[in-house]
Amino acid sequence: MEMINVKIAGIVCLLFSTLIGVSLILDMAMGFNRKDAVRNAFIPFRVMDVGETAVIGLFLLLLAADLIMTFIRKRKGKG
Repeated sequence: MEMINVKIAGIVCLLFSTLIGVSLILDMAMGFNRKDAVRNAFIPFRVMDVGETAVIGLFLLLLAADLIMTFIRKRKGKG
């Protein structure tokens, strides 16, 4: 069972590093220097527009509301 967790962690690390690499290559191809490309890759909220920030805020709000409602339903079911 533990070997499966190691494999999953390895796949996650491989996908993460590949996606970061693609992001860095694309930013540098668009004319950013290396420092700005790294900053854009690791701090994505800095390059977001107001609309994109609102959408992600709404998504996080809905996710939190769903988690709270699920917690309340489970708690009422036990009591």
